[in-house]
Amino acid sequence: MLSANGAALPGPHPFYSDLSMSMQKYDFAAFISYKSDDEKWARWLQNELESYRLPSVLCKRNPGLKRRLGKCFRYHTDIQPGKLTEELQSKLERSGYLLVICSPRSAGSTWVGQEISIFKDLGRTDRIIPVIVEGSPYSGDKDAECLHPVIKELFPRTDDPATDKEILGVNLNEEGPGSSRVKRR
Repeated sequence: MLSANGAALPGPHPFYSDLSMSMQKYDFAAFISYKSDDEKWARWLQNELESYRLPSVLCKRNPGLKRRLGKCFRYHTDIQPGKLTEELQSKLERSGYLLVICSPRSAGSTWVGQEISIFKDLGRTDRIIPVIVEGSPYSGDKDAECLHPVIKELFPRTDDPATDKEILGVNLNEEGPGSSRVKRR
């Protein structure tokens, strides 16, 4: 494959092949787990992800990759009548990733913990992505801790960094509220 100037482009990347498969296999690109107090962040994240377009060069290098990530599940907009636990289980099964809005409020939420546990039980721990909006991970301070205990159980921190399990996450606190990439609407 050639770029616009005639240079050879690298071939497909395994991550994008997995993303492409995930986009085709699941009804939802992601399930956004959050405490209702963090609704503004969940709405912002859903809007940003659903309106995001992958760069065309990536789509050209990775045939089958769609330009849009797809729909994200957020319970305020997507929940159907019925038994809540069964409905959430169904939506989690139909979601490629679990994005957990992390704040001191969500760290104490029973529902957020259940959603993480269900996703873990589906065998998709590697597809859980914390999105830190407030607080500090592994702080030891109950008023500042932002990671839910279930996440900390899945990815424990030890005194030996060589044995720690790595977790992919996003810390919006590091961008700061004035960042052009992070806007709370």
